[in-house]
Amino acid sequence: MSSTHAIILTDNEQVQLYAQPLFAPREQTVFFTLSNEEQQACDRLEGTFQKVHFILLLGYFKAKKTRLELTWGQVKEDLRYLYQRYYPEAPQYRKNLSNRVRLKLYRIIFQLKEYSICTHHWHQQLKQRLSEIAKNFMNKRHLFDETLRFLEQYQLEIPAYSTLQIIVSGVSHTIEKRLEKDTKCNLRNLSKLYLASPCYSQSF
Repeated sequence: MSSTHAIILTDNEQVQLYAQPLFAPREQTVFFTLSNEEQQACDRLEGTFQKVHFILLLGYFKAKKTRLELTWGQVKEDLRYLYQRYYPEAPQYRKNLSNRVRLKLYRIIFQLKEYSICTHHWHQQLKQRLSEIAKNFMNKRHLFDETLRFLEQYQLEIPAYSTLQIIVSGVSHTIEKRLEKDTKCNLRNLSKLYLASPCYSQSF
């Protein structure tokens, strides 16, 4: 596997971080309960279909701070619960949410939860943070954990795993090359000092 896609998380850890939350009945009640502000935002949406998916994605975002792309088949049980709880008289459409509407709903969710997209600017800030950490402790998993702490600190969504792989591996590679260069330079300097020392001249 290339250095830009180094394995950092196990398959199970990736699922825990990125997969659809699987709520037990009690968790459905907690994560799909709306605050007054969230209810007002929901009421401004057009149609039950958008409103139900807004509550769905909002609940998932409360559990996992990343954007999810899910099919109707994957979320049908949670949708059934939401229709019964909030809109019992409304027809239940068996279709996927379009990308356009999904992005629209996530923009509203980000505003409500005061989160931002992890843009190129934040990528650069993250790389600087990781570079400082890597000088003292070079471990990709440790850097990945620090990445999650950085994202939480600045209330940024968790980007795709492949994006974080590239960032973490890129920082690790840069620091490793720098350390290798510094080591070679130090060895050359030591060699020069030794050759210039009286001990070296006395050996002949």
